[in-house]
Amino acid sequence: MPIGCDGFIDNGVIFWNEPDTRGWAACGLEVEAPSIQHAGAGELNELHRRLVLMLSTIKRPDRMQILWTVNTDFSVALEHYRRETEKLAINEWSKFNREERYNRYFRRMQERTLRRERLRIFFSTPIKANPPPMAVTSESFESHYRNLVSLYVNYFGTLANALQASIGENFIVRRLDSMELVKALDEFINPSHKDLLEYDPFTKYDLNKSILENLLNGEWDARDQDGAKADYGIWRDGHYEQILVAKMWAQNVSPDIMQRLTNMPFLDYSITVNIEPLEVQQEIH
Repeated sequence: MPIGCDGFIDNGVIFWNEPDTRGWAACGLEVEAPSIQHAGAGELNELHRRLVLMLSTIKRPDRMQILWTVNTDFSVALEHYRRETEKLAINEWSKFNREERYNRYFRRMQERTLRRERLRIFFSTPIKANPPPMAVTSESFESHYRNLVSLYVNYFGTLANALQASIGENFIVRRLDSMELVKALDEFINPSHKDLLEYDPFTKYDLNKSILENLLNGEWDARDQDGAKADYGIWRDGHYEQILVAKMWAQNVSPDIMQRLTNMPFLDYSITVNIEPLEVQQEIH
């Protein structure tokens, strides 16, 4: 997710920079994937074939970002469970048991003993619409903007359908709405918010303001807490950050390397893979 430019969210689409040829449009998809820990060779080969097919659907100049995260946040599911209890528990016995289960798992979430993995895919594409003329009326600009939003809602909807078709019915692909995009960006910009399990940034989000105006509330600095120049990277929203560069690819790489990376015994980390298609003819030459 870019942080060097600003943007806005409308109807489940992120518009970075300007809504014309100077900007990019992006969307987010939630992917529910089955466990393949005990899958056989046939199932793994079929999954590999489908993933290759999925990657082949990305054409220049589009880009894909795959984001895998793990945390302890079941707040949305538990809140839905609580509302269903209030609506459906018609006797004291069922209400008592459902409330006990809700309280037990909410306490475990606060104690950080639950583990939830999440897979999201973000697509982005440069906007091809030219800027409207300088002398255009506000009504004409509004029409231009609404047509642009409708165009990219349909475009990313088609991409989501193509992704679902390529990876198969065992996976569930769902578009992220504006509220979910706000929460995803808020967790990226403000890493301290991951500890605020009941905090919903969308309740204070003003759609008439930009993303950074709404969400960039924490401190960013290249100095440590004592004011001295830092040699570790940056200090962001109460967290130290540093970039480590791998200078050489590992000599021995096996298919289970991702399984090891996604099963480390701690929470609140993510793995991001940025994919950008290359020109085939340039690669051949």
